[in-house]
Formats: sequence, C-alpha cells, structure tokens
Amino acid sequence: MIYTVTLNPALDYVMRLPQLRQGEVNRAHSEEIQLGGKGINVSRVLSELGEASTALGFIAGFTGDALQQGLRAMGLHTDFVRLKRGATRINVKLKAQGETDINATGPAVDETALAALLGPGDMLVLAGSVPAAVPADIYKQILARLQPRGVPAVVDAEKELLAGALAYRPFFGEAEPFRAGRDVRPAPAKRGGDTQLRRPAAGARGAECAGVHGGRRGPAFG
Repeated sequence: MIYTVTLNPALDYVMRLPQLRQGEVNRAHSEEIQLGGKGINVSRVLSELGEASTALGFIAGFTGDALQQGLRAMGLHTDFVRLKRGATRINVKLKAQGETDINATGPAVDETALAALLGPGDMLVLAGSVPAAVPADIYKQILARLQPRGVPAVVDAEKELLAGALAYRPFFGEAEPFRAGRDVRPAPAKRGGDTQLRRPAAGARGAECAGVHGGRRGPAFG
C-alpha cells in the first residue's frame, strides 16, 4: 500500500474575474472549489493510474468534512486524523490579470494527533506544507520513526521540510530550483539529451534520486 501524507490539506476557492481592482468591490464571473494538497494530488494521480493508495493527514471542522466527502466521492481511500479544534483551511485563488493566492494557516496540531498519524506502510509520500503549529522538521521525525521498518519515502517539500528529510536518504526528493540548494543539483554530463542528477556518495546527505520542478513553468530537470 502507498500512503500519501498531506499534513495541511485545503479547500481551494478559485475565483476568476476580468480584472482585480484593489480597494473596490470585485465580482467574479466564475468560481469553483478544488480539493487541495500535494499528497492528495499524488493519490489522485495514482488512482488514475489504477494504483491504490491511502491519503493521510489532519482534518478539522466542517471544511474537513467537505474535504473528506469530496475525496471519497472521487473514489479515494482516506484515513485522516480528526482534530478537535479549528478547521481545515480555505485558500483563496484569484485569477485575473495574473494569479493571486491567499493561503490560510490551518488548524493547530498537538503531539497526540501527530502520534496517531504515524503508522507502517509499504511506501510513504510526504508532500506539501504543514500547519504553523507543527514542527518544521516533522518530515524528518516521520522518516526517523519509519527508518527501522525499511519503508521507502518520497518527499516533495521546501526549505527545512526537505533539508531535514534528506538526512534519512528518502528514495526520491523533489524541490523547486530556488529551493533546491546543494543537495539537489544537476551533473555537468548529459546522456540522451536529459540532465543527469548526481547521486550522493555513501554516507552523504541527500536523496537516492532527485528532481527539480519549476512550479507553474513545469519541470526544470529530473
């Protein structure tokens, strides 16, 4: 079984309007609610490929209910930890001349909830941001607990989340170019037109495999 972990999922409220005018009343010409979270996106792609997975993470409040119901309606299996306080965040995406994102913080997560999340699995995908109350090295903590079980992990994150996880040699690590740093870098040689990535030496800090993407611009190398 593949487990995907989205610690801070969201309902993305997308509004499209001809022009965004600050300080004035703006009216959208269309709107939709999308189920957001990198780990959730991985589960959706796996489902389309015919591969089963279980989406893990934290949900809270009526927005958490809506998120879980929406995912189950899509045929995805979930096993979220329900928090007693707060609400799953709503992010606002304004699409006008460009795109303006307003991302909420998300609910507070305590130690009891964190402990309930961590369990065994065949493969683990850690992706996306985390709630403000969660330690910045939470991905590192998760990999540390699972390391004795030999569970391969994929990490798609930024800054401290990715840097801490690299110490446990995840099977694959992904970052955006400006976030990648020294642990994810292209080698000078090319084979077949594709940029090759350096694998870290034995005992070195880094992922077994790595990729860098350019956000909305698409893949940079991998």
